[in-house]
Amino acid sequence: MIFLRWNHPKTYSMKFHYRLCLILSCILLSIFAYAIPPSDSVKARNYLTLLNQVAHHDPDSAFELGRKAKLIADYNLQNPLSRKERSVFLNIKGNALFNLACIDHMQGKYARAEEQYLQAIKVQKENGDQRELGKSYNYLSRIYEGRGEREKFFSFMKKALKIHKHIQDTTGVATDQIGIADYYFREGKTDSCLIRYEQAIQNLRLIHRPEKLAFGLYQYATILKRLNQKEKAIDLYYEALTLQESIGHTQGMAQSYLDLGLLFADQGDFDNSLSYFERAKDLGVQIKSKPLESKALNGMGKVYALQQKHGESLKYYEQVLQICEEMGEGPAILAICLNNIATQYKHLDRRKEAITALEKAVEIGEGHSLPDMLSREMINLAALYYEDQHQDFAKKYAQRAFELAKKARIPEAIAKSAGLLADIYEAMDQPRKALSFFKIAAGINDSIEDAENTRLLLEKEAQHQVIQKDYELQLSNNQLKLLGEQKKLERRTWTALVSGLLLLIVCGTLAVAYRNQKRKAREQQIHAELLSRIQEIEFLRDQVNTQLVESTSLKHEELSQYLDIDLSRREIEVLQELCKGKSNQQISEALFISVNTVRSHLLSIYHKLDVKNRTQAVKKAVNLKLTD
Repeated sequence: MIFLRWNHPKTYSMKFHYRLCLILSCILLSIFAYAIPPSDSVKARNYLTLLNQVAHHDPDSAFELGRKAKLIADYNLQNPLSRKERSVFLNIKGNALFNLACIDHMQGKYARAEEQYLQAIKVQKENGDQRELGKSYNYLSRIYEGRGEREKFFSFMKKALKIHKHIQDTTGVATDQIGIADYYFREGKTDSCLIRYEQAIQNLRLIHRPEKLAFGLYQYATILKRLNQKEKAIDLYYEALTLQESIGHTQGMAQSYLDLGLLFADQGDFDNSLSYFERAKDLGVQIKSKPLESKALNGMGKVYALQQKHGESLKYYEQVLQICEEMGEGPAILAICLNNIATQYKHLDRRKEAITALEKAVEIGEGHSLPDMLSREMINLAALYYEDQHQDFAKKYAQRAFELAKKARIPEAIAKSAGLLADIYEAMDQPRKALSFFKIAAGINDSIEDAENTRLLLEKEAQHQVIQKDYELQLSNNQLKLLGEQKKLERRTWTALVSGLLLLIVCGTLAVAYRNQKRKAREQQIHAELLSRIQEIEFLRDQVNTQLVESTSLKHEELSQYLDIDLSRREIEVLQELCKGKSNQQISEALFISVNTVRSHLLSIYHKLDVKNRTQAVKKAVNLKLTD
């Protein structure tokens, strides 16, 4: 059938032309849609979407995309716009400024980042975008945190927390809690810090945002590492790393690799440590990040130094120095690299190379006013000269280190340089000077030792507080679990009661419906029986009428004459139809007259037969044999 229909010439032609027109219309619509340029708002949002995709591995391209989005928003905001359109472009401008500030923040350009954060806050306030405003307050507070401006940091962080609580933004609240926890840690309020972190992590686990949870876990692990809770810190680093790998967050992965490498190195697990540093280095090479690569190489150098493999350590430290010089790192970083190299030269008994490296470090320190680093390098250089029996050079650098440390008020450097000067003067047979410097060194060392003992005592007290808080948190968690189980049991009980009640209602409804249905069926059965009886009665009545009519032997005209009843022919016809049990309407249709005419004839018949109704008329007509 389908074959015949498709092979029919007319049908085939119509189908073919219809499909051809449909295909051509789709092609033309696609071309038209492609040819229409996107609106400015769509274009700017596309730039911001691309920015978020490339920000972690290509910050320069991301910055250019953010700048383009901001320019589009600025251009449109100069023109008269409707309220809705202005809100859209203000939102785009605020997001662009925020993302540009984040990129500068990530690259260490803190002054420009602060300026752009403040501009973003101004735009977001104008637009009433509370969610983005809270985020800007949070990130701006981190700038002040890095500068050590604690009052500004805490002020902006509290503003962010207030906004996020008001709009019920769980992610924002958790991020703000992490910032406040860091503030408490720097203030030495360890218990408050840990409570805030636990609350933040619980909130982050509820919102199913892996990137935010990974950030919170990483920050918490870093705090625990500083509190010497290394086992728990490692577990959190592992969890954060798993989340970072699942979302492809390369910067976070790299930092987690580095921190895990350092933790394992401190614990003496050098194989795991080297493994994680190697991963960080490979990741740095993959994403072309020289800073990441240099940190990983520096960590590997540290591990080999701890293993007394000074040749391997020296190789990695030299690579770090080369990368830092290529990147144009600051003098402090270069001086640290040179000091590490000199230390490995010293262990390899290559003293000339060690002295040369330290002299370069001292030269860098003198050129850039770095007293802490300069005093340390001078002490190391003086110690080398002292070991090589070059007392004059040793005395020169030790004296300079002592004066510099004293001027800069660096107790450890003062003690070390004073102790070294005491040894040098003792070797030069100048006991009085040696004794005076020895007293200085001893006094400072005693105060440092007291401070160290106090610090250790405070650390132990902090650890005890942490353990106590962990126990309290565990106890509260157990109580919450028990309360949750009780609530579950109550909910199940209520659910069972409600379900039982609903089941009773449903059963009752079904029973009533069944009874009604049964009653209706009985009524229908009775009605059917009544109809059949009525039909039987009608049939019997028709038979009786027929028999009565057939038994009549006289003509109607004669009978009427005999009874002296003057019925017209039409009245006799109406009477015959009436005796058949027909209604007025049926009589009118049978005789082709109107209903009113039938009524008129019936009244005349009633009068002539001296009856009052149809039944009496039929009965009299049958008795008088007026019908057939």
